This record gives sequence, C-alpha cells and structure tokens, in this order.
Amino acid sequence: MSTSTMALNANVSTIFDSPEAQFDADSRSFELCVVQVDALFDDDRAAHETFHTEVNDQLQRLGQLDEKKKGHQHQLRSLQVELDELHIQMDELRSRIDSKNMQITDHCDQIKACRQEGESLLALMDQRDAARKQQNIACEKAVDEALTKAREFAVAMHRTEAILRASPNKRPREEAPSQQTTGQLPSELPRDTDRPVKRLRIPESLSPGPWNQLPFPRVSTNDNSGPSQSKAITSSPSKTLYAPGSTEKSLGPSQSTAGGPTPGTQPFVPRVMTRNERRQLAKASKLAEADRTIFFEDVFKRGEPRHQIINHPPGSATFWILECAEHRIQFGSDALVMTTQHACGLSHHEINATPSRMVDKFGKLVWCCTAEKAAVNNEMCAELEEKALQRMNRSEARMEQDGSQRDAVVASEQKQNQPGHVRVKSEESEDTIVVSLTM
Repeated sequence: MSTSTMALNANVSTIFDSPEAQFDADSRSFELCVVQVDALFDDDRAAHETFHTEVNDQLQRLGQLDEKKKGHQHQLRSLQVELDELHIQMDELRSRIDSKNMQITDHCDQIKACRQEGESLLALMDQRDAARKQQNIACEKAVDEALTKAREFAVAMHRTEAILRASPNKRPREEAPSQQTTGQLPSELPRDTDRPVKRLRIPESLSPGPWNQLPFPRVSTNDNSGPSQSKAITSSPSKTLYAPGSTEKSLGPSQSTAGGPTPGTQPFVPRVMTRNERRQLAKASKLAEADRTIFFEDVFKRGEPRHQIINHPPGSATFWILECAEHRIQFGSDALVMTTQHACGLSHHEINATPSRMVDKFGKLVWCCTAEKAAVNNEMCAELEEKALQRMNRSEARMEQDGSQRDAVVASEQKQNQPGHVRVKSEESEDTIVVSLTM
C-alpha cells in the first residue's frame, strides 16, 4: 500500500474522531486527499495509456509478422507446385527415356538381324560365285580338251594324207610299218592348190558377244615358231580353230618327204565337235545367258521395284536394268548416269564410258517387258526412293531433336549442380531434385 493511501486513511480516521471544531481543517485536508487521489488516478491513467500504446504496438508487430508468415506460406506453396511440376516432368522424361531405350534395343535387334541376313546372303553369293567359277573352269577345260583333240586329229589326218599322196602307188598298210619304225615323215609334203580349205567353225549362236564371252583358243600362226611353238594356244576368241599353213611350217627337215617337189595341200579339219562337246558348250552359254537376264516380275517385285528400266537402244524392244555384281551395287533412278560415274571411278577405271559399253558391262536383259511396263516401274521406283529419302530426313531430324533435348537436360543438370541451390528430397521417390529459392 502506498504512502498517500495511508495518509488518506489517517485523515479520515481523524475526521471521525475529532470534534466539529476541527471540521474545517479536516475538510481542507480531505480536499487535499481528494486532490492527491485525482493525481494518483491521473498517474494510473497515463500509465494505462502508455501500456495500451505498447500493446497496440505489439499487436501491429504481430500483424506484420502474420503478413510475413502468409507471404512465406505463399512462396512455399508456389515452390511446392513447382516441385510437383518438376516431378511430373521427370516422370515424363523417364518414360520417354524408357521408350527411347526400347526403340534403341529394337533397332539394335533389327540391325543384328539385317547383319545376319547380309552375312548369310554374302555367304550364299560367295558360294554361287565359287560354283560359277568352278563351272566356268570345267567348261573351259572341256572346251580346251575338245579343241586340243580336234587339232591333234587334224594334224594326224594331215600327215596321213600327206604320206598317202607322197607315195600313191603304195597302200597304207605297207607304209604303216616304216612309219612306226622310223617315226619320220617324207622330206617334202605334196601340195594341192585345187582343193578348198576346210575349217571348223563355231555356231553363230555361240559367237563372242555381250552374252557369251567364252575364251575359244586358236593355234598361233607366227612364222618364226619352231616345232615346239606350233601348238601354242592364244586366249583370244576366234571362229577359226585351225590356222592354215601352221602345220607345214612346224615340220622340220627330218619330217620332209624324200621325193621331188609336188603340189602340197592346205591343212583342214575334217572332224567336227561331238554331241557331248556341243551339249557342254550349249550348257555353258545358257548358264552365261541366264546370269545376265531377269524377268519383269522379278524386277517389279509386286509394286516395290528397286531398279530403273532403261530402253537401249532407244526405241528398240530391248529393256535393261543396270547393276554391278562385283561391288553389289543396284542402280535406281538415273541408272545410266550413276553407272557411268561408278565405272569411271576408282573401282573400274573405265575410259570408254558410252551407254552401249555400260549396258554391255553392267546390263541385265529384262524379259516380258514393254515401254508401258517400264514407265510404270520407273515411276514407282522414283516414288519409293523419294519416300525412303523423306524417312531418312525425318529420322535425322528426330535424332537431332533428341540430341538437342539431351544437351538441354545435361545443361540443366550442370546448372543445378552449381552452388546457391537448395536440394529438396521428395517423399514419393528417392530422387533428389534441385530447387532454387529466391528471397
């Protein structure tokens, strides 16, 4: 209790205990007490007002803190929304990466399958090439053997006829023992200029051309050739298998007849090829011709052609496709131009690159083809090549887009790894997401 209150109580007690004479003094003291009480009330009011102002200040501060709290909560909500969006984007990226991985695995499987098919095709082509080479070698050997036998038989017949003409009064049976014992011919061979030359000729169907390049050998006719060189064989093709005069020049002095000079005979070949030899030659020519021909249905491939059909000579009834079997190249649109470029390049070193030469070297004859069929085939071939080019361009653009997206993801990851970022760990997954907070 304060001193002013104690004094007031003492004054009040004195008022009730004192007599009336002292009433005036007591009233004055009471007034003083009232004044003191008013002063006390004023002090309390001022203290209350100061306290009230302090409370208002505290309330204002609390309001400001609430506003700041609401702002932070709004920022947290926006960050949470961004975090959810990042989660969604990451899920989409994961799904896209999984799909791309599946596509890559599928493409790898397709590439492996194509590679296996290509290897099998290469093996089959090698086997076919080996078989074709063996057949060609066998045919060449058969032809060489047949021609050698024909030449030997022609030489023997010529010698026999020369011996018979050198001694017309003797029979062949009387001359046979002398020939067997001595092994020599008369010193000079008789000549018969009135008798025409007989030659063994190849049929016109097997004549050398773009379809039959069979190496028919012939006897060399060099004047300086001796007895050992009279049977030399050249690999250049020729229709005449026996050269006149080669046998006469190959006979030495020991093989000349002992009689005087008589008219001689020009060599001839009375024997023709046997049936088996003709069959072998016909079979070889058919194999060579079948390897350079193809039907239109095989070129058209039910509406998916890969070759352009050309008409050569222009305006004729012969149609061709061009391909290089040595390098396994199929020429599509602009086949003649592409074939010429390929032939003049480092692969073939062709100098005479005319259309006829290109057709003879790379052409394959198309059976059952007309100008209308060739036009339809060429149009569809050009459309297929254009579609393939568009698919290739789309795949390249897709690959470039994937590469740019991948670069953007890598750049964002590098940016997120920089300092000044807050790492927030998601509750749904164990992935760590980088979120930048700006205050």
